[in-house]
Amino acid sequence: MSGTAEPAVLQLRDYLCRRGGDEVFAPVDLHLVAGEIVWLTGANGAGKTSFLRGLMELVEAEHSQFRFCGTDLPAGRTQMNEHSNWIGHDAAMKAEFSIAENLLLDCQQRGIDPKCNVEEALVGVGLPGFADFTAGTLSAGQRRRAALARLLMRPAKLWLLDEPLANLDQASTGLLAQLMANFAADGGALILTGHGKLPELLQVRELHLEAPQWN
Repeated sequence: MSGTAEPAVLQLRDYLCRRGGDEVFAPVDLHLVAGEIVWLTGANGAGKTSFLRGLMELVEAEHSQFRFCGTDLPAGRTQMNEHSNWIGHDAAMKAEFSIAENLLLDCQQRGIDPKCNVEEALVGVGLPGFADFTAGTLSAGQRRRAALARLLMRPAKLWLLDEPLANLDQASTGLLAQLMANFAADGGALILTGHGKLPELLQVRELHLEAPQWN
């Protein structure tokens, strides 16, 4: 059966980030399609976090092509902001607010209707009954899971996750790996970083960041 192929969720050409004017990693080409998980690898300091932050315009980045769902930047920036979920190292939760207040505030600030209610999202990340706990009382692993609950509440086509499995015990790691696998199986695209070995259920394509070539 013939038909027009869906455009890549994210297409990059000659993409790089800069720190103090210097290249952080060698230019990268990427063609990321729906249902695919890309695992960024590289030595410590190779620029994995910068790679993700550059996609969200949080650090200086440049490219010869940056296309989101078939639309080049800058026109595609609004679409990318609306349809991408970025979770960094910092849980970005107000310590004095409850988990429910933090999650609902996130949706309000984005002007979106949640895909599910707070308790459903917390069950999905292994934190049932935590809605009324204040963020400041949680352990590092619990804060990480609470932050990842945003993924279940925000509609998106692309997830950008910086070390999403850090500070998690084995059970939580398995639960959240399944969450990511389900997102890809449902047609989402995902880029993540992490150290060591990933859970086997995550079928990933590795993208290794190389050091820039100095002339």
